[in-house]
Amino acid sequence: MWLNSLVSGMQNTASNFGIGNGKNEDPAAALKLNRYIAGMKAGQTIQGEIVSKTGSEVAIKLTDDMVLNARLENDMELELGKLLTLEVRSNMGGTLSLSPLFENMGLDANVLKALDMAGLPTNDRTIEMADSMMKNGMSVSRESLQEVFKEVVTYKEVPPSDIVCLHKLGVEVTRENLEQFNNYKNLNHQVIRGVTDVVNELPEAFNTLMQSGEPTKAVALFDAVINTVILEQESPEEFLEGSVKVIAAEDNPEAILAENEQTTIAPQISTETTAPVTAQSEAEIPLTVSGDKVEAQTISADKEVVAEQTATNSASVTPNENQPAAIENRIIEMYTAAKTPEAKAELFADKEFQNLVKEAIVNKWTLTPEAVTDKSNIEALYQRLRTGLSHLELEANETAGSNSPITQAVTNLNNNIDFMNQLNNMYTYIQLPLKMQNGEQHGELFVYTNKHSLASKDGSVSAFLHLDMDNLGPVDCYVAMKDSKVNTNFRLKDDETLKFIEDHMDILNSRLEKRGYSLNAKCNLMEEETSGMEEILKTDNLKVFGGHHSFDVRT
Repeated sequence: MWLNSLVSGMQNTASNFGIGNGKNEDPAAALKLNRYIAGMKAGQTIQGEIVSKTGSEVAIKLTDDMVLNARLENDMELELGKLLTLEVRSNMGGTLSLSPLFENMGLDANVLKALDMAGLPTNDRTIEMADSMMKNGMSVSRESLQEVFKEVVTYKEVPPSDIVCLHKLGVEVTRENLEQFNNYKNLNHQVIRGVTDVVNELPEAFNTLMQSGEPTKAVALFDAVINTVILEQESPEEFLEGSVKVIAAEDNPEAILAENEQTTIAPQISTETTAPVTAQSEAEIPLTVSGDKVEAQTISADKEVVAEQTATNSASVTPNENQPAAIENRIIEMYTAAKTPEAKAELFADKEFQNLVKEAIVNKWTLTPEAVTDKSNIEALYQRLRTGLSHLELEANETAGSNSPITQAVTNLNNNIDFMNQLNNMYTYIQLPLKMQNGEQHGELFVYTNKHSLASKDGSVSAFLHLDMDNLGPVDCYVAMKDSKVNTNFRLKDDETLKFIEDHMDILNSRLEKRGYSLNAKCNLMEEETSGMEEILKTDNLKVFGGHHSFDVRT
């Protein structure tokens, strides 16, 4: 039976062990022990039973009745008859320097007991596993422990706590999901970053294929991008049938867009994440993510344009060559003019055309701040991402190869969205890849929910919004609403940004008042950047229940 508790005297200490002759009088046994010790290397572990202890001297019975006599540097209260596991720190001339295996963990007797009852080995990884399961409020029954243990053994390079967290999140434990969880945990999870990686790798993949003497594959890759990502067609034939309409409709460049928008499939990301909140008070948290113009009642503002916001908001939208429809139509015109594979290869190699394609993809796979206010736009965004990435992943794998940077970039973004989709089975969380005036930015929203309602017992609704902005930097906003009262807590990177937000808080306040809400806002400095995943893991296994509770993404 494993030692129920290792006293604090063992924590963060090292013990020097030497060979004694008293317990191994048989020369053959002593020789065997000598060989055993000589073969020990740093990182290996020794486990044995405490058979005697006198002062700082202790005898540990190893396998095959070998007895190791040890001298302890610190006074550790070890019970006779108990097992002890130590890690080899060094082996110098037959003298082992050992330290307690769990020196950095405050061992809980319940953890060790649970492992013993489950018949599992006791080591660093199993203790981390059981300890993490307990801390996350999960069952530590024999069946639960053994189930998670199988995955801990399978994914030896992954921290057991990560595996436990996937179980808590209700996400399938796969290598892809473990990689994505690690990205989320380390703030490398942004969808917008994945979009940027894909658009940057596309021209590189085309150029590499051309230089490798494979123009057919290079053209096929860009054909797939234009047809399935930009034009949202299933095949080149579908595009060719519709291209005549586009060219003939030059006076209406948005015609092809309107037609494309009608051929959509059900989005993978749960629509529950983006619909209006229906809490006990049947009210919404009236905030709008609005980018670098202080567009509505939120913090996402660039300092240079605040003074111009009124004029910007009221200005009418006039068509220009940089609008998505105009860019897409320009691509169609150039693409349809290339009648042969040779002409296509020449077109796809053109820097201007490549830049147009990159801009068109970004337009397809991001949202403007104004578009965020309509949940159908978010549904359509993730539909476009899933459909486009699925086609592009297949084509990139066939043309550029599975190990190519473009295929890896597409696969990673696809896996990210898959992970988020699974996460939405239990939690209300979504990322908002935003297209601002000054470039693309990252946003994410997590709604604190319980098993029965988005509203807490007192009728309040809470959410966490994280934004990464060029000028403001990382911004965390905690929002809580009850009836008509809205409380916000902004966490900002430095004093300058904090003062900027405080100086313009009246804009947010006045707009909320017009809608019948009262605002209580606080601003604090951010100790460290937080992600939506951190907020999710802080919750006590909260999840969306039923199918009628949802949250307005304008928060």
